[in-house]
Amino acid sequence: LAICSNCATLSMDVQSWIVRIALEFSRKFRKSAHIQQLMLRIVGVIVARDPAQNVQLVVQQKAEIEILETMKSAQYQSEIVNLVFDFLQPIINLKSELNRYFVTECHVLKFVVHCMKNWYLNLTETVELRLHILYRCCQIVRTLCVDKTCCDVANTSHVSSSLIKLLLAHEPEKTPKNVSVETLRSNPYLNRIFMLIEIVQCMENLSLHNSEIAIKMAKHGVKTL
Repeated sequence: LAICSNCATLSMDVQSWIVRIALEFSRKFRKSAHIQQLMLRIVGVIVARDPAQNVQLVVQQKAEIEILETMKSAQYQSEIVNLVFDFLQPIINLKSELNRYFVTECHVLKFVVHCMKNWYLNLTETVELRLHILYRCCQIVRTLCVDKTCCDVANTSHVSSSLIKLLLAHEPEKTPKNVSVETLRSNPYLNRIFMLIEIVQCMENLSLHNSEIAIKMAKHGVKTL
């Protein structure tokens, strides 16, 4: 990790070898949270050095889904989630073809939705940590969903309903119709302006490219606002 972080002259062959070794250790020690985090840090540092070029080191080894899977295997722990999002952030929206690959082939939106479901009412964590994770989820959605192909996949991946749940933040046993005014007023995803803006921007992107999502947003999101 120190070599990847501090050496500015690593060849592509060396970087490819480092990624391969990190992935092999990750596969061998799947139950070790420390090894998983170390793998994600190493891959993240290498990709961030030159995202457009170095993301191919991951794609060539077909490791992108494996990287996303670490969130699920770690039960969406904040450390792992942040490292996976650190890996994704510099490469999403580099090219529309790459975006569509991550959305249609790697199913990245399903992983993000599962992360949102895990965190949006996770009362065992602090409000600020929940906001941080969910804000990053929304950033990923907003950045990826900028064309019809990606938004159509988002529609079948329940992205819109997850955003609506953030606005309503209702208890699992209640329906949106039974949400009280007090619940809405105390909802951190509404009363934190930076979070509200990010949610609305996600809704806007999705609605522009998918009419079904636009109807859902008009029915639930606008009514709440």
